[in-house]
Amino acid sequence: MARPKLNRPNYKIVRKWNGYFEIRWTENKRTRFLSTGEKSEAAANAALDRWLAGLDQPSPSAEPTIAEICDGYWLENGQKDNFLNSTKPIKRELGNLTPGMISQVTVRRYAVKRRDKANDTIRTELKYLLAACAWATNEWKTSPLKFKQPVMPSPPRDRWLSKDEARKLLECTKAHHTKLFILLALQTAQRGIAICDLTWETGERGQSVNFDTNLIDFGMGSGNKRRATVPMNNQLRSAMLIACEARTCDYVIEYASRKVLNPRKGVSRSAERAGLGKMGKHILRHTAASWMVAERRPYDEVARYMGTTADIVEQVYAKHHPDYLKGSATALEL
Repeated sequence: MARPKLNRPNYKIVRKWNGYFEIRWTENKRTRFLSTGEKSEAAANAALDRWLAGLDQPSPSAEPTIAEICDGYWLENGQKDNFLNSTKPIKRELGNLTPGMISQVTVRRYAVKRRDKANDTIRTELKYLLAACAWATNEWKTSPLKFKQPVMPSPPRDRWLSKDEARKLLECTKAHHTKLFILLALQTAQRGIAICDLTWETGERGQSVNFDTNLIDFGMGSGNKRRATVPMNNQLRSAMLIACEARTCDYVIEYASRKVLNPRKGVSRSAERAGLGKMGKHILRHTAASWMVAERRPYDEVARYMGTTADIVEQVYAKHHPDYLKGSATALEL
């Protein structure tokens, strides 16, 4: 049986006749070598590690392009999926430019090309561009990049599902991992990324499912994207027990033994089959909050459940409260 082909050459440390170590590898059927300048094997191995790190993230060019800057920022800051997905169109449209070439007109033209996307999507892409360029200015001493967002924020989402619509959505969901995601979103009110990060055992961020205490800990969030620890109701606990028995990896939302990064398409297709039209996964969190407020749960309790503040809950969801402004309306009777 043939050996599997390596993604990169097999680099080795070899001692030369003069006592110095060199890095050797085979490339294009030729043996190549590079001196480490070290006589100590430990120091030579350290030199190899530094050299391999340079292959993974090469030094920037004299005038790094936007594509190089985005790649460097992504490697330096934990290789986050959200950043990678949001900067794909940035690299495609602006990747060959340097920061000094980008003006307000350039950014406005980019927004026009992306006009089929929601305003918030365009703003997020450009926000990541600014973050990457700010990092490059600090680390690589590139020219600073400044511009004003060329589009206004999208209007706030006001759609939410009735319980009949939610049942219909679950009935029309075919994939098991998508159905479990929808159920978790509706009954924990957490963001999609927090649900996809959830693990059965305690993970890197502290997230876990505990059937003894009947609690789901979604771990630590970042910045304003806080997460919560919430109890499982009977319906969710039953579904989670079944999923736990059938699990094939550490992540709760899995497909083919791998973590599901974004179930957006599955949720969208299920909504179309249920006759609910176009629907993003964030509507599930919005729905959960609306249901809790409609049941007269206190704003601070709903806020703790969602991992946000009572002020935000009151500002966004108060209109779903059965007694919303009724006292004021009564006061206006003649």
